[in-house]
Amino acid sequence: MVKMVMTGCLFWLVATSALLGQNRITLVDVYQEMEQLRAQVGRLQLELEAQRRENDNMRRSLEAMKQQQQSLVSSYNQFVTQTNSTLTTLPERERALKTEVFSEMTRQMKDLADQVQRGFDQLTKTRSYSQEQTSSVTFDQDYPSTGVAYVVQPGDSLSKIAKKMNSTVRDIQNANQIRDPSRDLRAGDTIFVPQRNP
Repeated sequence: MVKMVMTGCLFWLVATSALLGQNRITLVDVYQEMEQLRAQVGRLQLELEAQRRENDNMRRSLEAMKQQQQSLVSSYNQFVTQTNSTLTTLPERERALKTEVFSEMTRQMKDLADQVQRGFDQLTKTRSYSQEQTSSVTFDQDYPSTGVAYVVQPGDSLSKIAKKMNSTVRDIQNANQIRDPSRDLRAGDTIFVPQRNP
C-alpha cells in the first residue's frame, strides 16, 4: 500500500512539475519529496493506528456501558415486579392484620367480661353470706338497762363507741338490735349505749 501511495505521489509530482512549466526535474528533488512523503505516510499510519486503538477502546467502553445499562434495566424491572407484588398483597395483609387485631380485642374483652362477672359473683356471694350471718344474729336481753344516748359521729364504729363510752360491742349491738354495723350504724343516728357499774 505504501508503494502505491509513493507511486501515486511520484506521478503527482511529475505531473505537477510539468504543469508548472518546469522541464527539468532533478532526481534529487524527487527523492527528497519522496522522503517527505514517506515521513508523512508514516505519521499518517501511526495516527491511523492510534485512531484504530481509540476506536477499539471506545467500542469496548460502549459494550461495557450497554451491559451495565441492561443490568440496570433488569434490576429496575425486578424492583418494579417486586413492588407490584408487594402492593398487590398489601390489602390482603391489611385484612389479615385487622382480623388478628379484632380477634385479640374480642378475646381481651371476653376475658375482662369474665373477670367482671367473677367479681360480681363473688360480691353477690359475700353479700348473701353477710345477710345470712346478719339474719342469723340473735339479740340477748342481758345488757344493762342503765346507760346514755349517743349520737353516732362520722368514722365511729361499735368498738370505738364501746371504748369511749365504757361499754361493750355486744351490749350496744343487743340494746339497739344492730345486725350489720357497716349498714345499720350511720352518722347522725342516736343509739342507746348500756353501761355497767364498775
